[in-house]
Amino acid sequence: MSGTPLSSLKDSLKSTSTKTSSSQKNPSYYAALKKAFIQEMSVDAVDPIVRLASANSVNIPATSLKQMLEGEQDNDVMRALLLNDRTPLAAIEIFADTSRANHFQDDAEIQTHLRDRVNGLDSAPLTE
Repeated sequence: MSGTPLSSLKDSLKSTSTKTSSSQKNPSYYAALKKAFIQEMSVDAVDPIVRLASANSVNIPATSLKQMLEGEQDNDVMRALLLNDRTPLAAIEIFADTSRANHFQDDAEIQTHLRDRVNGLDSAPLTE
């Protein structure tokens, strides 16, 4: 195959390399790439809608939620972070000591949710 032009799409997908590389992309490489992407979308995104979607996600890593809560200024995003079960309670405790928490001092839904989380209760509304 060397020296001859590839004649089909299928032939172009065949490796012409005889040497295997030790720097192949492995699962940890892709996990790091995914984590970096999530971090970029949740913390660095200019659009608050993107950050809000990240804050509401049940699949986002808790470390990203913690970092979001540390620097977030948008009240809707902060509220979503406080109501996300994956946001670490220790991060919320630190947040509660900041002036940004003043906006949520009288929010009964957040207070009930956090009280239920601390006590190990499911805060989902009852349906009959």
